Amino acid sequence: MSINKQALIRYYALDKCFRNGARKFFKQDLLDACQEAIYNATGNREGIKERQLFNDIKFMQEEGPWDIHLLKLKEGKRTYYRYEDLNYSIQNTPLSEKEALLLKEALTTLTQFKGMPQLEWIDDILERLQSNYDLPANLKTVIDFESNPYLKGLEHISPLYHAIREEHPVEISYQGFTMDTPQESLFHPHYLKQYNNRWFVFGNIDHQPDFTNYALDRIHKITKSDSPYCVPCHDYHELFEDTIGVSIPRNSEPAKIVLFIQKTQWPYVKNKPLHGSQKVVQEDKEGVTISLELYLNFELEALLLSQSHSITVISPVSLKENIRLKIEKAMSNYSLSIM
Repeated sequence: MSINKQALIRYYALDKCFRNGARKFFKQDLLDACQEAIYNATGNREGIKERQLFNDIKFMQEEGPWDIHLLKLKEGKRTYYRYEDLNYSIQNTPLSEKEALLLKEALTTLTQFKGMPQLEWIDDILERLQSNYDLPANLKTVIDFESNPYLKGLEHISPLYHAIREEHPVEISYQGFTMDTPQESLFHPHYLKQYNNRWFVFGNIDHQPDFTNYALDRIHKITKSDSPYCVPCHDYHELFEDTIGVSIPRNSEPAKIVLFIQKTQWPYVKNKPLHGSQKVVQEDKEGVTISLELYLNFELEALLLSQSHSITVISPVSLKENIRLKIEKAMSNYSLSIM
């Protein structure tokens, strides 16, 4: 088992549990701690399995660079885990140069996620690795994630993230594309989401019942407020399970959408579904009919328009009509009379 990105996150999470003498960490507690650490660092909510947990513990005890000494203590029929020496930590154990290089490679990969508040410690760790080991100063980049380090507004991720975690509202100065001047509001942030390389924060403007979202690249200033915090009324993760993008129409429900995919395009849509709700309704020699359950919004229309040469909307009628009007407008923009 190598020290890759997610493995490193899990090892540090387990290390924190094992040296906590004030609490008993049973199997499920360790699984929860690993999952929370992974979610905080990557946004991935998929839980790790019991087998993975015990493989991690075995690696930390026998195969990895640390050779940890772990107590397995019984309480009834359950077992909890703790270091023999609560002052021990894998963070204090010297690494070999090979292990330090692997660690630097994993951390260097994480540095591509610019602006992530959960990863603010990486630069410090990299500097310490470089000063303690004879490592290459610059590692060759061999993997690249889709991101835009020059995106305006990345500096707002950290204060908003901590405001959500610490549950305090903020004063926001915001200027949307249609606004002549910035507007000030007391905002209760609840959820951060990235879409199409842009970041958005969701929450409630003070005294308004419905949630709203702000694009981080349109925020001018954020100031911490001492006003009481309004907890979210929505499970945003669940809300966005039925959404492409970040727009959710008011007073609406997800709609059943039926699309026809031409035969030549179907392999791509099959291997990269438009959405998790995608189901095959019918298949013939011309192509495949699929259904989706989604909110009707701007981002969905943009996605369908981007593939309108090979995807046809069958229903609902309102969506079909919106796509038709936009295609007609696009065709008029490319009229032969325009030179």
